[in-house]
Amino acid sequence: MPERCSPARQDNWNSNVARHPEPLNRPRNTGPPGNPREAKRLYGLKLSSHFKDNQDSRRLWQGFNTIADNKPPPQASHTDPTLPDRLNDFYARFEAKNSNKAQMLPPSPSEQIPQVTAAEVKKVFASVNPRKAAGPDNIPGVW
Repeated sequence: MPERCSPARQDNWNSNVARHPEPLNRPRNTGPPGNPREAKRLYGLKLSSHFKDNQDSRRLWQGFNTIADNKPPPQASHTDPTLPDRLNDFYARFEAKNSNKAQMLPPSPSEQIPQVTAAEVKKVFASVNPRKAAGPDNIPGVW
């Protein structure tokens, strides 16, 4: 605490430090305090203990899997024996032949096909900025 603090604030600071003896400038959520070299040494001893007893193959493979960071495959969470049949029924709907063909309706009289001239097309292409990136259609401004 800086020396320029009021005595009341200094007392409050001291009481907080006394209540929480761990260093206040230690980073949080970094694991147990201690020497990282000691933690590495203990981890190495733990791994080497897996390989010392050659008679225990389970511990040997646990050590190998720990080093290789192999994870066992996830266990099937569904034990419902009808699930494969239900999935087949569901997806079979999408493969079924549809004999009803979509019919094209004649255009209504209110709809008119727009007439586009070559001059209008040239005018639109001339207004395209060639320095802009391609849009979602991936067509560049200059082609």
